[in-house]
Formats: sequence, C-alpha cells, structure tokens
Amino acid sequence: MASGVLRPVLLLLLLLSLLLHPFQNGHSFAKLKQESATAVRERSGHALRTRASNVGNFTLNREEKSLVARISDAGERREWGAARSAFASYTGNAAPVYAAALKAAFRCRRYQEGAKVFELCHKRCKIIHAPVYTQALRVFSKLKDPEKVEDVWVESLDKCPFDLVLASAGVAAAADLGNITGAAHILDMVNESGIPIDKGLVTSAIRACWNSSKFSDKAARYFYNLFGKLGLAPDIVTFGTLVGALNSAPLEDVLWAYQEMKAWQIVPNRVFAETFLTSLLAGEERLGRFRDPEDLVQDHLRYKPPERLEAARNALNDFESQGVELSALCSKVGKALSMLGF
Repeated sequence: MASGVLRPVLLLLLLLSLLLHPFQNGHSFAKLKQESATAVRERSGHALRTRASNVGNFTLNREEKSLVARISDAGERREWGAARSAFASYTGNAAPVYAAALKAAFRCRRYQEGAKVFELCHKRCKIIHAPVYTQALRVFSKLKDPEKVEDVWVESLDKCPFDLVLASAGVAAAADLGNITGAAHILDMVNESGIPIDKGLVTSAIRACWNSSKFSDKAARYFYNLFGKLGLAPDIVTFGTLVGALNSAPLEDVLWAYQEMKAWQIVPNRVFAETFLTSLLAGEERLGRFRDPEDLVQDHLRYKPPERLEAARNALNDFESQGVELSALCSKVGKALSMLGF
C-alpha cells in the first residue's frame, strides 16, 4: 500500500480531532510524533520477519511451560482465582509466564491485579516481549490511566518490533480511552509501515469515537470512510460501533448508518438493535435506567422529537420483519412508543 493513500484522510481527521476534541488530560499518544516514517518502516520490516511470540528467544523449563498452560486455561475459563493461585508462587523472570497472567487478568476483568502483574514483570524480567506489552496496554486502558498507557506504548515501540498485533493493542487501548487522536496516529503508523490495515483496526478507531465526547460523530464518519478507501468490508460489529459513535449526531446521520449497513446486506442482531435505538432516542443517556415503559415515557421519551420516535418505531418494525431477537430493553422501548401513539 502506498503511504499516500491514507495519510491525507488521517491528517484531516487528526486536525478535526485536535480542533474539536482535545483529548482528556492532554494525553493523545503525543510521543508517536517523534517516530520517523523511516524508523517505522525499518521496525515493521523486521516485524514481518519475526513472530512476536519468539521475541527474546525464551526457553521455558518444564515447570514454566506447565505454569503457562495452567494460567492460560484458567483465564480461558475466566476463573481468576485459579489463575492467581497458579501464578502466586512464581518468582522467575520468564516473560511468557507474566504475559499469561496478564491475559488471564484481562479476560477476568481483574485490571488492578493485572497492573500488579505488569509491575512484577517490569521488576524481575530482563527481557520483556510483545505479548506482555499488548496485554498491559489493555489492562491500563481499562483502568482509565492514559499516562501509563502512553508510557507502556512508547516502551513497547522501543523494545519490540512494530507489527499488526501491537498496533491492534494500541488502537484498542486508544478506543478504551476515547482517544481519537491516538487511534489516528497508530493507523498512520501502520499505513506508513506498509502493513495492511484490517477492518478490526478501523472498527477499533471508530470505537474511540464512541467513547469520546461531542463532535466524535464527525471523526467516526471519517474512519468509516476508510473502508471504501482501503477496499475493506465492514461487518455487524463495525456498524454497531458506528451507530454507537453517532449517539450525539443528527437523526439523518444515524439513519444513514443503518442504510449503509443495509447496502452491505448485513442483517441486524440484538446488540445492533439495542445500540441503534439508544442512539436514536437516548444520546448519551442510558435507556436501561428506566424501570418500565411508563417510567421511560414520563421521564424521557415524551420530550423527544416526533421524528425520532417515528424512526425508532420504523426500526423496530424492520428488526422484527427480519427475525431479529429483540432484547428486553428493545421490547420496553416498543411498549413505550405504543403508549405514545407510535
């Protein structure tokens, strides 16, 4: 891919996000700007030749191999107690053991414990490989710690080859933090490196807009347009994320996203249906906080413009005609709309 294909779009997006959406606390992966395009290309070329799991040439003994397996299995089962018990007695310096514990902590949503695992790894391991950094990025982003995320990201670029796996973790962390600028920077790095951008990266960038503040709908549309520019096909996750990011957008923009999905002949599911109705009717409000249809009508829907209420009814009818299994929230919205005559 020529580096010029994506750069103009991302530079425009970056300008938009800087002018209309300054990132919280001023952290926006700013240190990425210090990385030259040549350095990124050299780093990524090495990355394409080296698997992240082999970085550092770790040789695990039998006990460590067994430990990694036990921690990983417990993490897959989301049994943090078992994973923590297996890891607790380990005092060695093999980074794969810490990577397994970090992944288990992330899967079990024990982010504070995951942060402690990373600090232990930092203290004990002479060599830290990419899997440790990718899991640490997700852990600290879930903890809403942008300073630590940036520190881990910069260190990972210094210590590891830049590849799609590391980039994906970086964009996912930016998405968790609502960091539109950071997501745009990393996509630009991937593009400059010559690594093909996949739909997961772009979808994660759109999620950064969903988790951001106002004006993020404009950035979300810029990111979505990359699918056409890069010849990628969006999926139901992409469109669920897109309509979520449009929760503060004008009605026509939310409806446009659904029409785009129909053009791709993608059938809605219950998650999309709930997200779509929320963007139509709630904005940044939580529809789930209303106890019943009566409460929803009295405290929320009766203040909404009729055109949004009508759009919600049309959407519900459309979902039902396609056999979508609707959630309890969608059913509650449907009953509330009927009470209002829609």
